[in-house]
Formats: sequence, C-alpha cells, structure tokens
Amino acid sequence: MNKKALIILFFILFVIICSSIVFANFIAREEKVPEKLDLSGTVSMQDSYVKLSTKDINNEQYVKIANASLDDLPLTDKQFDLSNVNVSAYKDNVNSLTEIVLLNDDMKVSLNGETGELISYLKKNSKCPKNTLSESVIKNKALELFNNFTESNEYELSFLEPFDDELYIAKFFKKYGEFTNPGERITLSFSPETSEIISFSKTSVPFANNEVKITEDKASEIAIQYMDDSSATDMTVSLEIVTPNYGLNKPLMNTFLYKNSNQTRLAYVFRFNNDAKTEIYIDCTTGTTIGTNGILGGEF
Repeated sequence: MNKKALIILFFILFVIICSSIVFANFIAREEKVPEKLDLSGTVSMQDSYVKLSTKDINNEQYVKIANASLDDLPLTDKQFDLSNVNVSAYKDNVNSLTEIVLLNDDMKVSLNGETGELISYLKKNSKCPKNTLSESVIKNKALELFNNFTESNEYELSFLEPFDDELYIAKFFKKYGEFTNPGERITLSFSPETSEIISFSKTSVPFANNEVKITEDKASEIAIQYMDDSSATDMTVSLEIVTPNYGLNKPLMNTFLYKNSNQTRLAYVFRFNNDAKTEIYIDCTTGTTIGTNGILGGEF
C-alpha cells in the first residue's frame, strides 16, 4: 500500500475514532436513555477494533459478495480472485458490527459480516494529478459521481473539502425534510481532474424520526447547567439529527471510546464558546441529555 493510500485509510479511521472519543471531565446529571437506545457503555481503544479468527470464514463466499458489490457500484473494473486475496475479520465494538476485510495488491474492501453490505472501498497505489479546477466545478463533479450510486434527491452534499493537492472529500447525508441524517451517509474521496474515485464508504444508521415535544426554552434550561460547569460563557442552539453516545458519562481514563447508538435522533444541539467547542445533545422528544460531540482534550 503506498503512502497516499495509507494516509487516506488513516484519515477515515481518525474521523471514525474522533466521532466517538470524549475526554470530558464532567459527570452527567441524567443517565436515562430514551426509547431503548442501544448504548451499552464504553470500550477501551485496545478493544474497539479487534481482529477475529478466520478459521470458520468462507473466503469464497465473501469474495463473491465483494465482487458483486463492485459490479453494482461504479468504483473499479477490477475483481478479487481467491488465489491472491487476504481475508480478515474484525469486531468493531464501537459500532457493534463484525467487519470482513478483503485485501489484494489493487484494493481493500470492507463488508458487514452479518448483512454482506459494502462498508468501504479503497483503491491502492493511486497517483492523481494536482487539482487545477475551481470549487464550483469540483462541486459539480462530486454531484455527478454521487449520482452513480443513488438518487441524489434523497441526499444532500453536506461536506466538500480538499484532502490534499490531488484529492477532495465529499460527504452526502440522507435528507428527512429540512434535516439531514449524518448516520446515513456516503463519503467519497476523488480526483477532480480525472473523476476517479479513490475511496468510498457508506454508513446506514437509521433515523428514529422522533417528534419535537420539548420546547427550546426547556432544553436550554437543561443545557445551561452543563455550561455553568464549563469554561464557556455563552451557547447557541440548533435542531439537528445526531448520533446518541455516552459522551456525558465520565470515562475511567482517557483511552476509552463511547459506543454509538443503533439509531439517530432529532435533538437540540447546544454549542458552547469554550476552547473545546463543546456540544450537548438534548433529545427533543424526551428532554434527555443523549450525548456530546467528540472532544479531544481541552477544558470542558
């Protein structure tokens, strides 16, 4: 795997981990979890992504599944062959799934071990020309590429930034009326100059579609208690779909990851003006504090 492929892979893993790590130095006042959310606590970084035995894995079965996925999605014209593929299995304890990873000299593909759904694709040994195109042209390229995967009117381009001089990262979130669900997203890294896709990932955490029953004023009364315990002096609020997590429980040590919920929820998101840029999620149906953003160090 060349240097760029390693960097892209590291970037993807870093984003996943940053969305789960919280080094907050406070204890939640509320520990109630609404409507049977699957939040079973924390796991150590060492145990967050554990390699499993491949003794009982049917390599031929997963090669067929991976090749079928590559046929369905316009990612590459290459296929896996049993003679030159390495198949591994991992337990992703943060997202509570088993991941099957197939690797050869050309690419890496990850599958959901239970459903067979493609989780991610990474092209190895990629060499792309330096980008010379304008932001508007790059945006149109991203939309054109995305249209090959699903109906674009169901998703919204929520993030488009350069990864380096050669590649751009685009994230598309599924739309629910005026809101977008970051739990149902497709992420692409691509060369604007050649329109080649270097990496692809898909997450499918469904939206609970919960109703707004708690007023913003009531939610503010809850959030301000957390702000009073922080170094912040002010906060803003917006209504957004978020992934509930255990970020408001005090970790035992700074190497713990908070497990994500198996569904996303509509919540009031309060953003503090402290150095850590703390965010607090208040469920708009129950008024329960259901999580916080990833805070990598810094004063709460």
